[in-house]
This record gives sequence, structure tokens and C-alpha cells, in this order.
Amino acid sequence: MVSLQSYHQRLVYLITYSRADIAKFPTKQQFADAVLEAWKSCGITISHWVVSIEGHAVTDSNDDMNMYHYHMALKLARRGRWLQVRRFLDETYAIQVHFSDNHNTYYSAYKYVTKEDNECLHSEQHPDLSSPPKTEQALASKKRKAREKNSTRQRKARKEKCLTVYKENNHEVAAGVPCSGAKPRSQKCVGRIHS
Repeated sequence: MVSLQSYHQRLVYLITYSRADIAKFPTKQQFADAVLEAWKSCGITISHWVVSIEGHAVTDSNDDMNMYHYHMALKLARRGRWLQVRRFLDETYAIQVHFSDNHNTYYSAYKYVTKEDNECLHSEQHPDLSSPPKTEQALASKKRKAREKNSTRQRKARKEKCLTVYKENNHEVAAGVPCSGAKPRSQKCVGRIHS
């Protein structure tokens, strides 16, 4: 995960509490309440959120699931900075959480949080995100089209840059340059002929 600059303001955040102290926060609701309290102390309202818990094995054996991570995706009602929230959680509950803004949309962060936990805890009046919202589909389509357009543009640029021997000879004849026969491949590119 990418560490954020303290001056960044976002609407969507992914919060991870690695190696969670289950004695402090035995339930998802208690962890969510602590995070909500932290944002409220900064004067920022949260539109909606989701919390999950993942078990991680400390040993190579998957039987010993004794380390847990809490993940929380949230969407703010207005842009806000994360640093004060992190300090509040550290000073009030003595926990270190990680903030990430890798997700541009709430749906993307939501999918990450809910990938393993089938019993995620949702905020009241949480939107139904069982399928991508129209904005997410439009964004994915726009990215796909941009990649295709860029790929096509690069292929055309490579084709136009290099000349075939036939076109090169015609180009030289039109420019009044005597034909010197076939040239090595490295000299066939337009940029190198007339530089």
C-alpha cells in the first residue's frame, strides 16, 4: 500500500489495522465505532462505510489463524485529511492504522474490503454494491478505450516512422538524392535519413 502525504485530501479511504489487538476491538462494530469517533473529532461526516476482518496465519500452517487485520472502506461527505484521524486513534486507543488512497472510487475500495469476509459490517443505509454502479462501469470503459487508442496510436507511429526500401528509394529520388542501393536496416528510419 502506498503511504499518503499528510496534505492529501480524499473522499474515499481504505484503512487497515494490521495485527489487530482483539482485546481492544473484539468486534467489527467496536473497531468501526473507534474510527467513526476519530473522524467525528475532526468535524467530518462519513457517508457510508464497510468493515471486514481477515485472519492471517503466523506459522506456515493455515490451522493457526491467530493474527487478524481489520479493513475499513469509507466515503466521506466532504474531502478530508487523514493525519488527524490517525493521531486520534494512536493517542486514544494506542493503535497504528494505515491509510491508503489507491482506490479512486468507493466501489473499488468496497470490493477490496469484502473480498474474503462474507459477513462484512455495513453502515446504515449503505448502498447496494452487489454489481458495479454506472459510474464505475463508465470509468472502466473509458480506461479500456484509452488503452486501445494509445496502443493503436503507437502502432501507427512505428509504421509511419520506418520506410520500406521501395518507399525509401522513391523518397530519395523525389528529393534528388541518387539511389545508393539497399541500406542497412538501421538507416531506413526517416529520422536517421535526414538528420
